[in-house]
Amino acid sequence: MNSEGSGYIKVSGGLITSQFISAMQGEKVNFYYVHPSTFRIPWNPDDTAPDEKEYELRVKDAFESLKRRWDMYEEKLKSMDPKDARNYWQ
Repeated sequence: MNSEGSGYIKVSGGLITSQFISAMQGEKVNFYYVHPSTFRIPWNPDDTAPDEKEYELRVKDAFESLKRRWDMYEEKLKSMDPKDARNYWQ
């Protein structure tokens, strides 16, 4: 993979690195925070870790939600001073 990004993700800045994106593209990922157990609502004791199909659905839904939010704010962030944009995004 090149340093420009992959698919929907273009690496810019330092929030998400190209190494992280590369590591996430494999079939098996060793990062704890991408295991199915992390895709449950921690404050809801009735929510259990999803099975593989539910996990894939939750990941897809989370990514689609992130893309929609980015589409809402992209133009506004482009016209802002970088410091203000970073603070707004956070």
